[in-house]
Amino acid sequence: MDWGTNARDSSVMKISNNPSRQGIRWRWNSLRLIAASLVLAAFWYTNRVGELTGAGIVVFVLAYVSKAWEEDFLIVVFDDGDRMRFELDGERLSVSLNEIEKAKFHDGGDGKDTVTISFCSVSPFGRYVEFAPELNHRFQGDPKLRFDDLEMRITEAKTKATKDVIEVSDEHPRDHVSVGGQTWM
Repeated sequence: MDWGTNARDSSVMKISNNPSRQGIRWRWNSLRLIAASLVLAAFWYTNRVGELTGAGIVVFVLAYVSKAWEEDFLIVVFDDGDRMRFELDGERLSVSLNEIEKAKFHDGGDGKDTVTISFCSVSPFGRYVEFAPELNHRFQGDPKLRFDDLEMRITEAKTKATKDVIEVSDEHPRDHVSVGGQTWM
């Protein structure tokens, strides 16, 4: 893994659809204001105290859950062909496709599709990165097609890397093999 590649290429394609921090903050503050208004309305409408207070609490909890869920989707993901690049708050990570365990597409059914990228080892962004896919006209607007293509390229990169390791070991045959502490000739 390359922890700070700054290379910019015109063939790089952004594949994540990210919310903005300002949008998350605006929604969070708006929903908190609505929750506070509902709780304050309970003072004027004393016959509806329970309903208004309960509704205010529900709106506040939903606002918090929405904010926490959307903040997980702030990582910007780029497809560089044989590499993937991840960016968040100025921190960049460039990963070869053979260092990715898998890319899994989750069809939300209601337009809330997500993609989970699993790394072979822990990265500064964790072991998994989850994001909402960006629509692309090259794949007829169907993000599932893009991630089927990505999954195929990951499999090919892993196969090629494994094949290269086998070829290197065949070039240098060993006279003996060590298994479980025992040496065999």
